[in-house]
Amino acid sequence: MRLSTAPLNRLERYTWRRHRPAQVFNGLEDGILGLASFVALRSLGAPAWIAPLMVVLAQAPWILSPMWEQAISRMPPHRAFRWFGVGLGLPLVAMALVGVTPTGDEGHGSGDYVLFLALYVLAHLVIGGSIAQRGAMIRTNYRNEVRGSVFGLLQVLGQSASIATAKLSGALLNADPRFLRVLFPLAGVLGFLGQLRLSTIRWKRGGRTGRPREGGPGFREAWKRSARLLRDDRDFMVYQVAWSLYGMGFLMSTPMIVVFGESRLGLSYNDWTWAQGVAFPLASILAVAPVGRLVDRLGPVRMTALAFFLLVGFFAALPLVRTAPQVIAAFAFWGVAMAGVGIVWNVGPLAFAPEGRGRHYAAAHVAIVGVRSLLAPLLGYLVAELLSIEVLFLVTAALVLAGGVVAWRLHARCADRLRAM
Repeated sequence: MRLSTAPLNRLERYTWRRHRPAQVFNGLEDGILGLASFVALRSLGAPAWIAPLMVVLAQAPWILSPMWEQAISRMPPHRAFRWFGVGLGLPLVAMALVGVTPTGDEGHGSGDYVLFLALYVLAHLVIGGSIAQRGAMIRTNYRNEVRGSVFGLLQVLGQSASIATAKLSGALLNADPRFLRVLFPLAGVLGFLGQLRLSTIRWKRGGRTGRPREGGPGFREAWKRSARLLRDDRDFMVYQVAWSLYGMGFLMSTPMIVVFGESRLGLSYNDWTWAQGVAFPLASILAVAPVGRLVDRLGPVRMTALAFFLLVGFFAALPLVRTAPQVIAAFAFWGVAMAGVGIVWNVGPLAFAPEGRGRHYAAAHVAIVGVRSLLAPLLGYLVAELLSIEVLFLVTAALVLAGGVVAWRLHARCADRLRAM
């Protein structure tokens, strides 16, 4: 499989060789963590509102990304990645202590979902900082014209690995829900190994800053710098508006898709993992390499709009889904759409960042995810309870469509600027 439409230079080849195994470890971990909401409902007997609450508590700390950006800019990149690995791994290893009692077949059980939720949230406290640090590394070591292709193939590696652990985890949990006390600690070890591998990558000279170049030394100043970035870089601010429209809809619906599958449709672990653990990543794998090249050719802003438009079809079709085969087909379509969304979410903000400021732009981008994560999941739960889950999916389709329109109009205005970056 061809890596990129443009040849990689020496630094990019060096980075790619070390980036690949890290992505495999992270993919193996994601295959297990991706089942967390379904595990809470099916194997621990948690109520439906736990699914959106897990998203709120796991992603709301991403608001702290400017704080992380301030802290990690003062240390060598390898040390930051290692600390992120410890912060992610230890709470997941502690899930070996979660109590679980089987109550029936196909993975049904009851248990301490409060402890499970607390440890899941603790593991996610460092994710925002890790994403910003990884984004800064990508901005520093890969040129703009190859980032889409490189990140696309990194997704292929990660999602290929996730299929194996997702399907194996589903089979084990279906046989006995107590396997979660083995699987989630294993995810913690894999996550630590992924961060450890990233810590071996040396950054281009000048790519790592010492003290922040602007503002004072405190965390408060980091928040002010992020606010000034949105105020001063109007194109980046509009790009964030597009992502916020998409993100509000997406976060309103995605936790409720788990409830829709587990409670409304009564899917088993076997059904769910065929959809979420196999059909979704496999479709994304098939789409992600050509989509990555499209990002390099069309630009991340225009590709953001196209990915959003494709995603509208998934949410508009969800109210019609009634059977397990239909869920699997819908998730395959979702995987194609998210192949584009996943790439531009990671590399899109970097296209606006001047040299040496990739971490700053990535931190602001991630922090806004935390803001909408405070509101959207529980708002989606309320819409589903007061109206219906089908109405919720249609509301999401409208919001994602609006985000696509904003991104499409932005591309026409800032295409010359992005080509010059």
